[in-house]
Amino acid sequence: MREALENFILLGAVVSAGLALAALAQKKKHKSHYVFAALYLITGLLHLAVWNIRSDLSLRHPALAAVELPFAYLLGPLVFLLSQLIMQKDFRWSWYHTVHALPALTAGVILMPFYQLSAEETRRAFHITLTDYQGTLHQKTLIAMGIVNMMYFVLATVRTSILWTIESFRSERLVRNLLIFSLGNMVVLSVVTVGLVWHPFLWVQAAMAFATLARIFAYVLLQRNPATFFNLQPAVERIKYRRALPPNIDVADLTSRIRTLFENDRIYLDPDLNLAKTAAQLAVSPHQLSQFLNEHLGKGFAAFLNEYRIAEAKRRLHATPGVSATAIGFQLGFNNYTTFNLAFRKLTGMSPTAFRDKGPRE
Repeated sequence: MREALENFILLGAVVSAGLALAALAQKKKHKSHYVFAALYLITGLLHLAVWNIRSDLSLRHPALAAVELPFAYLLGPLVFLLSQLIMQKDFRWSWYHTVHALPALTAGVILMPFYQLSAEETRRAFHITLTDYQGTLHQKTLIAMGIVNMMYFVLATVRTSILWTIESFRSERLVRNLLIFSLGNMVVLSVVTVGLVWHPFLWVQAAMAFATLARIFAYVLLQRNPATFFNLQPAVERIKYRRALPPNIDVADLTSRIRTLFENDRIYLDPDLNLAKTAAQLAVSPHQLSQFLNEHLGKGFAAFLNEYRIAEAKRRLHATPGVSATAIGFQLGFNNYTTFNLAFRKLTGMSPTAFRDKGPRE
């Protein structure tokens, strides 16, 4: 049983390392990917630390004792930073954010006398910690770590409060996964923090075993959603759009009116058409129309407008061979040929001139 528990805790370290590498291996990296990687590396280090104690490596190799504690103080700040990155699309790192590293630096300074002990003194001090835990420096440091991290977790929960609604839980799979994952980590930290007051090793082992299950669950989610597991931003934006959209707007009715304007009235032929003019004709604000298009049609106003304009450009390129591609672009509201060419290529894969040369069959 002892060996099985040791191996299970070690498995948590291996899975954590794998998740960190997966975050760093994403092709389109976001700042949150690096935070995810740091979080999983630190949790993996904590798994290794508990495994070291279980396997008596810390007593045989005293230099390994307590090296993980300062890093453990970074868990809460990193979770809070992650919440900032998720909720604030244009979040930028600034020098004053380094203040969140002060708990970790403080823990390192407090533990410095312990790190400077000789191998034999470290072994003796660590043995005392395991056998007579109450009142030791380790107890105080660990309890403080738990409290600091819990405070940061509460701040992160408040920062992401719009995610924790029944509507978000029902509509967004990523939010459901995040909630389950967050609750699992909160349980782990709560168990560790409470247990550190009495019997650290027993409670920490139980928490790390539970944490291993959480890491395995995260790995399964990663396999099911490899492209979106580390990228919560789109889900957050969708939730923000839904919350900002006035409840009195009839989705089906507005969709129908938009289609009528563009397909029947061919409003896109107006070269000066913009978001504000379109919104005015629909009796909604520009902000509401932009949100509506992003939420319900999955594209911004410019992309939506270009689809109709490029379709018309394709028709005109074949129907009016005497009119240059540049002139057609100007007629449809494109300010210059470069803009027209880029939009045309994005939707057809070729330039307007190449499309015209291909003939009507294209």
